Amino acid sequence: MQQIIVVVIVAGAIFFLGRRLYKTFSSGQTPGCGCGCSGCLDQTQSKSLKSPFPMHRP
Repeated sequence: MQQIIVVVIVAGAIFFLGRRLYKTFSSGQTPGCGCGCSGCLDQTQSKSLKSPFPMHRP
């Protein structure tokens, strides 16, 4: 019984991982814009927002 539960959990994790990878590689959006917004801000626009939280850029 325990093996069946483990197999179901692992199969579910593999399914959701595969789904996420599929959506990542099959999307037609530009890299770095995962939100589906109208576009990404450039550095001059992001500095003018004055967010109380630091913005980390990779």
